[in-house]
Amino acid sequence: LAQINTGTFPTANDCSITPAPNTICLKASTNTTYQYTVNNSTTPPTFCLTVTNGSTSYFTTNDATPTAGGCPGHGVGGSSPITNLATNPSAEAGLTGWANRTGSSLSLTTTNPIFGSTSVVVTGAASVTSLTAITSTNNTRIPVTANNSYAAQVNVEGLDVPSSYWLTIDWYAGSTFIISTPVSSSALIPAGTIVKPTVSGTAPATATAMQVYIGISVPSPSTVMNNRWELDGVMVTQGSAFYTYADPITNPTSWVWNGTPNASTSTGPAL
Repeated sequence: LAQINTGTFPTANDCSITPAPNTICLKASTNTTYQYTVNNSTTPPTFCLTVTNGSTSYFTTNDATPTAGGCPGHGVGGSSPITNLATNPSAEAGLTGWANRTGSSLSLTTTNPIFGSTSVVVTGAASVTSLTAITSTNNTRIPVTANNSYAAQVNVEGLDVPSSYWLTIDWYAGSTFIISTPVSSSALIPAGTIVKPTVSGTAPATATAMQVYIGISVPSPSTVMNNRWELDGVMVTQGSAFYTYADPITNPTSWVWNGTPNASTSTGPAL
């Protein structure tokens, strides 16, 4: 791809009838699609192009020899990329986006994190039900489109006692709570076992945002005080499918942040 006269690469691949200025048109042949990204803020500017025909993908960066696979943030093998709507999904930016609701306190650990270098630790008293917000803080919620489906999951490990888990989506119209979509609690899971509770639901007709909470239940009576659970790898996606957790830290060659690292959504191929 040639640079335009400003010394930068075209900003997008646009083959519409009236393409936007400073874009490039790459018309796909039968069964062939193109994905294109550019970074004109670096010196020198860079671009990456993924070409897919059927289930085969190749990519090139700055006119290098094409390589099997796809650019970071692109879909490969005929599958579209997915976007994780949860920001700070692995707690690498501290507790931003995480908040305890009742019966628990939150801290961070760098000892044996599930993903990346940090996990969230929930601490609750004996025989307690703990609710922890994993996608919100200070009433900041994930924007949604009404009548669309959304799916959420989180990786959780009990550190002290067998526990059961469930997830809940709270739907909001602005700051007004509408309704919850909960999932029944799991059977008791032994301590030391990593599980992935999930929940999916359709945004109500008036919904503009969602929050996801994890519930943790300890059998009563429990003689262990200050029970702990480790949370990590939050995945919130549009649609009803659940995906293996991925982020640009654990998958730097295939996933990208869509803004500030660990403080924005992220995009990449389903793994």
